[in-house]
Amino acid sequence: MRGVKGCKSTRGGAARKPGYHRYAQCQSCHPAYATPEEINAASVKLTGTPRTEFRPNMYLPELKDSDYTTGAHRLQQPSPDFLVNRLRSPCDDSQRADLYRVLVAGVPGAAMPGWDPSLLPEKTSDVWVLAYYVRSLVQLRGTSAGLALRARLDAASAPRR
Repeated sequence: MRGVKGCKSTRGGAARKPGYHRYAQCQSCHPAYATPEEINAASVKLTGTPRTEFRPNMYLPELKDSDYTTGAHRLQQPSPDFLVNRLRSPCDDSQRADLYRVLVAGVPGAAMPGWDPSLLPEKTSDVWVLAYYVRSLVQLRGTSAGLALRARLDAASAPRR
């Protein structure tokens, strides 16, 4: 948003990728949008600690228990894949602000926790950076660049011989 420190729209999505994959660890539920090597390099750069453990199927959304039940059965919901799923924002102009609100408040009833900005190294700026990164992924949905990213990640997850 204009006037928010560290959130100029001219900063590319790639510059914001490390926070998604390291600080917030969004890929523990949502798909990862980087290779394990890229995530490890970002982890070392941001925290000095390598990241070598990854969940199976890291490029797919993870099913998580919700607060909703049907009878005795707890319903599960997949986390959105930002290259595939539409987000529920009233309009494109408010999407980044909506993403910021969801990141801070979480999604009641779903497995999406809220993130306390005071726990992040750059406080609210880090939340804005995540909102801008997610928005950059959403903008790739249905584009040749989005398809190329998905193909690169699929290739990275293919078994090596």
